[in-house]
Amino acid sequence: MLTFLQIHWWVGRLTFLAAIVNVFLGIWQFSVYSLLLWVFAAAWLLLSVVVLVVQERRVGQTHEEGYNEVDLKSESESSGSPRT
Repeated sequence: MLTFLQIHWWVGRLTFLAAIVNVFLGIWQFSVYSLLLWVFAAAWLLLSVVVLVVQERRVGQTHEEGYNEVDLKSESESSGSPRT
């Protein structure tokens, strides 16, 4: 079953893909035939994908689990009552 956090990740990924499509469709729609603009758009796409892949491999989907455990411990210690 998907949790809210996983849904948030997938919505972010789909938004990223929609942004990529939007950039290239916008260039094509306005009939911009400047090679330099297409090169900049392709370079932006390459850089974005590289950053996405590096971050997914470096941080992954486990970063929230560690954060939640630390956060829960610090909150229960400071309030004096256990969280449910």
